[in-house]
Amino acid sequence: GVPPELPTWGTMIASGQQFAHQAIWLVVFPGIAIVLSALSLQMVGDSFRDLLDPKLRKAM
Repeated sequence: GVPPELPTWGTMIASGQQFAHQAIWLVVFPGIAIVLSALSLQMVGDSFRDLLDPKLRKAM
């Protein structure tokens, strides 16, 4: 796994939860980064599928 001292979005969210009522951005910004990364990877995957799937290309 990831070493505990390595900063990741998940550890940033976990450590920011105790301060969420005072500083909500400690949880919101890493959460937004996770959502945007997941959505962009999904869009890249869909683009590759559209490009490389011959069955899908014939249907268009």
